[in-house]
Amino acid sequence: MSAKAYVLEFGMGVEFHGLDCTKAACRAVSDAIRHSSLPFFQEVGERGGKMLVASRYRSRTIPTKEGTMGARAEALAKKFETKAQEATAVIERLSDTDWKKVTSAEKWPVGVVAHHIAMAHQGIGGIIRAIADGKSGPGRPMDAIHAMNAKHAQEQANCTKAETVALHKKNAAAAAALLRGLGDAELDRSGPVIQGVPAMSAEQLAGGLLCGHVDEHLGSIRATVGA
Repeated sequence: MSAKAYVLEFGMGVEFHGLDCTKAACRAVSDAIRHSSLPFFQEVGERGGKMLVASRYRSRTIPTKEGTMGARAEALAKKFETKAQEATAVIERLSDTDWKKVTSAEKWPVGVVAHHIAMAHQGIGGIIRAIADGKSGPGRPMDAIHAMNAKHAQEQANCTKAETVALHKKNAAAAAALLRGLGDAELDRSGPVIQGVPAMSAEQLAGGLLCGHVDEHLGSIRATVGA
């Protein structure tokens, strides 16, 4: 039986913590599926429940037509706000017992992971701003980033849920406002961010790293507490 195309969709996925290309590709496919309308499952079921899913990875910034200034930035801001609101809901539901459970991914208490999410909005937002302004990112090696994260985990071992939620909301709102203020030319600018990792555009950082960072660590919290 010949293949029949049903859906063509684009997705973005980033995985910086472990530089795992397979994980990044899986996130890109998941991101694409979330933005698709898939009305064909009945037909697939009628022919045995099998279908072929083909995906291609392409690392480049796609230029947009004149007159779309602001549309890309608004879409990125809304995507991030959805992720941030999802994180807020999960964090606010955590019990005192949940807060102290240790995640299997980061090996940190759930509360520390939540604080890491909240704190990172500001740091990643600063990198996006720098790249959008035509500057370079911090250019740190991954070992240095892991060391910074470990230090943060130690310093915030006793963070409270109230202060974490407040920080998360404050930094998420600032990051969303930053994204909305970017023009197409700024989103297209790219530069080195992490040592040994190819240069990324401001748009890739916003749609991939900023949103993906929430997804990754929120997924770890959910897996730990069963949310």
